[in-house]
Amino acid sequence: MERSYSIKEISQITGVTKRTLHYYDEIGLLIPFKDPDNQYRRYRQEDLIKLQTILFLKGIGVDLKEVNKLLKKSNQELREALEDHHQKLKDQIAGLQNLDDNLSEFMAGKPFSELPLYKNHLQDQYQAEVKLKYGQTSAYRSYLERQKSPGASDKYEAAVDEMEEVFQRFNQLSKGNYQDLAVKEVVEDWKAIMNRFADFDDEVLIGIANTYVEDPRFSDYFDHFGNHQLTNFIAQVVEDHLQKAN
Repeated sequence: MERSYSIKEISQITGVTKRTLHYYDEIGLLIPFKDPDNQYRRYRQEDLIKLQTILFLKGIGVDLKEVNKLLKKSNQELREALEDHHQKLKDQIAGLQNLDDNLSEFMAGKPFSELPLYKNHLQDQYQAEVKLKYGQTSAYRSYLERQKSPGASDKYEAAVDEMEEVFQRFNQLSKGNYQDLAVKEVVEDWKAIMNRFADFDDEVLIGIANTYVEDPRFSDYFDHFGNHQLTNFIAQVVEDHLQKAN
């Protein structure tokens, strides 16, 4: 006579709770037979194997409704049916690895602003903010046009590198006595780089310089210059010299 198993035994073998087994019975996923002598629910060997397949499919993230369809397939058909799911799983793993890489870099001391994950999110957020603030201006329209131009990405990277050098010059000037001519030169260089992105007027540029002070999201970037007064200095000299120019 074929060996059969009680709910308790199936639970002991697989670790699946009795409540879950009852639920699988209710939804038609795993239906036991009733012992003709006492009407107790029993499971055949094939049910045990079927349950192990269910656990495997659940374990890799397949929805229960989909599990019921997949149980009717042969192993080869199952492999073919799981190809898309396998790719999605790989994508999820890659995403989690990316999160882990970013977290590891942060735990090792890298500031938020330099993390790829944060940069991408921040860039999207800045784009939305810029559109809300300047969306109706000619500066914003010129910005959109330059974004579409050939090699825009390479030009952006080059400008970022040049801007770093300009901030270094601001930093040096802020630490000692300086002449107006030297400050005027670095402010004009900063303005020229900014105007590669869009046709900003001086009022907008003054506002941008002030965001270095007011927006804490810039803190991590400017912290690496080791000068807590740098953003205040930049905002002040940009305002002074651009107002003089008008």
